[in-house]
Amino acid sequence: MSEFQNPDQQPTPDVKEIEIGEWFLPYGNYATTPYSHARSDYQSKIFNFNVKSLGGFEAAADWDSQNLEEEIDINSPIRVFGPLGVEEVMRKELLNVQKKYETRLLNLSIMAMNQDLEGKTLPHIVECRLPNGVELAANLTPIVNDGNPMTYAWRDSKSDDVFEFVVPEIDTYLEKIQMRIVF
Repeated sequence: MSEFQNPDQQPTPDVKEIEIGEWFLPYGNYATTPYSHARSDYQSKIFNFNVKSLGGFEAAADWDSQNLEEEIDINSPIRVFGPLGVEEVMRKELLNVQKKYETRLLNLSIMAMNQDLEGKTLPHIVECRLPNGVELAANLTPIVNDGNPMTYAWRDSKSDDVFEFVVPEIDTYLEKIQMRIVF
């Protein structure tokens, strides 16, 4: 048994439990899920799930106004994956892209919630299949040394190019996003 397995981890009632390698819809009930955080400058929906042998995880869909207004890295590229395809824009253009979609642009992430995993990089990969056919992958790595492992450096499943991405807040699009955790 690897140091990342936790056989004593009990599933949380009413939370979906998946196997390693199983495709699931983390945002499957996006339209009916209330916001976990709702401020004028930041909104988030959290979707909890358990992975057998690893424990609790959460999938988050976050909108943060700083992504649109922040002066840092305004000339850095960011990819927008929407129902009509993929476009790469400079961060300073995100507000115009958001207006084009007539909805907010969300960051998606997966985070391990098991405290025993804090500060550790997991040997697992999160694979994401978007409704438009794009496949992405990300490692589960802490952003800070003592943080929980999470996805933040995404890449196309066919290359090692790392990038940041957003998706439009369209319920029917988000509810079709598939993910799985694999070795």
